[in-house]
Amino acid sequence: MDEQSARPRTLPRWWRIALPASILLNLFLVAVVSGYVLHGRAASGPLESPLRRALLNAQSKLSPADSKVFTAVITRDYPHFEAADKALNEARQEVWRQLGAPVYDPSLAKQALINWRNAVGQFMDDFSDTLVEAAGQISMEGRQKLFTNRRGERGDPPQP
Repeated sequence: MDEQSARPRTLPRWWRIALPASILLNLFLVAVVSGYVLHGRAASGPLESPLRRALLNAQSKLSPADSKVFTAVITRDYPHFEAADKALNEARQEVWRQLGAPVYDPSLAKQALINWRNAVGQFMDDFSDTLVEAAGQISMEGRQKLFTNRRGERGDPPQP
């Protein structure tokens, strides 16, 4: 038996530090990614949809008083447009399922898009009165914060 095979292998000193550090950093990365994913899916209350995300976005832009009033109107009227909201979410998910299906069927994808378009129309029919009322209940500054596009321009038509 030669001398090298008889000696137990020892890891270099830097491995004793690098291996635990690598494991800790990987666990941290998993925690950050999991938190990000769970945050996007977390929902409380009846508004578990893109509508809920839009409401949370609106709340973050508004003053506390405006946010409370705006949220109260939307939440109060939610039972009126709940079915349309759920139908819209289901139609949107069906579009993504059809477009990403392992066996792509253009006719099913087209029908899913048509159903989604119809669901958007129905949702807007049911939700528009609530949105108009909620916007009317908040301050002018709040409306400007909510209904100004990202470049800071209002949606006014061009002046001749």
